[in-house]
Amino acid sequence: MTPAVRARTSGEARHEASASYPGAPRRAVVAENDNPCSGTPVTADGRSYCVHVDLLSFEDAAARCEREHGHLAFIETADENANLQRALGASPPSDRFWIGLTDREREGDFRWTNGAPITFSGFHMPEPNDDGGVEDCTEFYAADGRWNDIDCRLGRSSICEASPPA
Repeated sequence: MTPAVRARTSGEARHEASASYPGAPRRAVVAENDNPCSGTPVTADGRSYCVHVDLLSFEDAAARCEREHGHLAFIETADENANLQRALGASPPSDRFWIGLTDREREGDFRWTNGAPITFSGFHMPEPNDDGGVEDCTEFYAADGRWNDIDCRLGRSSICEASPPA
């Protein structure tokens, strides 16, 4: 299946976003009155994402996504996982990104930051392994789309997903 990477079409005034990293998907029309994205906007499977390359802790990355009217990305199907990985482009700006999956509330019970249980798992075997008893957050590997549980305090790039309009 070909990933659905396309230009954004909602909003009024638009300007073409320039690629902010080598290999960035050459696309994205960003409406000035859409949800703010201080990173690189990408669209996959009809969902809008904002890719940030600076390294933040899971908590700080989640807070930034909320400030931009979104949340760390929720990946609910294998197709969505593969298409998001492809949408990052041939030369992604980083190799590891925070997504909104954690088992902070109860060890081994991974849930999205909105409390929803996972219906699809992209964990790289033998993950999740809670190595050292401190791995409660999830990173997404850009190279292969696999996931890894990791210490939430470490710095990672992040993928924010725009929240649907209320």
